[in-house]
Amino acid sequence: MMLQICLISGEDRRCIDINNELAFCSNMTWTRAFFPNFMNHGSQEEAAEEIEEYQFGNLIRSRCSEDIRHLVCSFYAPVCPDNHKIILYPCQQWCKKVADACRYIFAGSEIPPILRCDDLPEKQPCFFVGNYTSIFSP
Repeated sequence: MMLQICLISGEDRRCIDINNELAFCSNMTWTRAFFPNFMNHGSQEEAAEEIEEYQFGNLIRSRCSEDIRHLVCSFYAPVCPDNHKIILYPCQQWCKKVADACRYIFAGSEIPPILRCDDLPEKQPCFFVGNYTSIFSP
């Protein structure tokens, strides 16, 4: 199964505060996310259910990458820029770096779609954190 990135028009998305329904992503460097998200969840509750289903909490506790929580949340609670004009997808290079560091955890089992990064943009603007700046563009 390949990652299917949802292209969402400005009229179809809404920017909302990340709340306790999506507690997994409540302590990110951003506080607002748009829905539907990249996984086509219409609500924070739907996103939280899938995060739990994939057991991303175990992935975070593994400490395979310091950026893994940010990567997960960049799909499930995508950054909603102040101007709401652009959608920032996670950068492919950053996603691959994080995924490569964590891939061993899924040896012998299915890798979650968000750790398959080939459909993400290679060029900016895109989103990444960690040892980088928060939003990168040339």
